[in-house]
This record gives sequence, C-alpha cells and structure tokens, in this order.
Amino acid sequence: MKIFGCALIAVSSVLIGFCLSRRLFAAAELCEELLRIMKYVRDEIAVNKTPTNVIFSRLRSRFDLPDVSEKGLYGALLPELSPLCPEEREIFRLFCEQIGRGGAEVQTTQFDALIARLGDRAGKRRAELSKNSRLYISLSLFAGVLVIIIMM
Repeated sequence: MKIFGCALIAVSSVLIGFCLSRRLFAAAELCEELLRIMKYVRDEIAVNKTPTNVIFSRLRSRFDLPDVSEKGLYGALLPELSPLCPEEREIFRLFCEQIGRGGAEVQTTQFDALIARLGDRAGKRRAELSKNSRLYISLSLFAGVLVIIIMM
C-alpha cells in the first residue's frame, strides 16, 4: 500500500508541475494572440482607413472573439486576460482606449508604441518560458520526493 501511495504522490507531483508550466505556455500564447489582434487593428486603421464598427465586426470572425461591439474590445476579452501580468493587461487596455481617438496618424503612432511594449513583454515571456517550465516541474518533483521520503 505504501508503494502504491508513493507512486501516486510521485505521479501527481509531476502532473502538478506540468499543469503549472502549461499556465506559462497559455499566457505566452495569449500574449502572441493579443499582438496579432493589435497589429490587425493598427493595419486596418492606418492602411485601409476602416471604420471602427467594421473592424470590430471583422475581429469577431477573424479571431473567433465574442461580440466586441457591445462591450468594446477590452471588455469582451477581459475574462480571458487573467493569465497575463498586470503590466500586459494595462498595455492592452491602453491600446483599446486609443481605438477611435484622434486621426489615423495619431492612433498609428500610439498603437506602434503600445505594440512595441507588448512585443517586448512577449519576448521576455518566450525567453523565460523554458527555464521557468523546467523549474516548476523540478520543484514539484522535488516536493513529491520529499513527501515520499517523509512517508517512509
């Protein structure tokens, strides 16, 4: 029975590590998706001079988003932004506030600055991803082995 319990603890500790590292991957993927959305909106406003309501209707079909026209882009995506750090959420909120304010040139300048900031954050996430993923798995495995040793 002890051997079965020890094996169960070891497997569950490794799975906890994988679950924690999966959250890191999900946050990095979400950051990349937000960058794609931001670049799309910037291109539509700067290059095509597309009205905001048309952009919002196209966003829904292109990126499989909820209805953005009612709550706005930030409000529609707010429930999914929880894996991001507060700084990344703030960058995206500022981006959403700039949509429709001022001329296309002014918006494009502000959009480019915010896209660059989020791009830097996404780059840092990618760089830390593998290191932190291994760290979470190692720590959870260590905790599992420690519990097994204590049980014996």
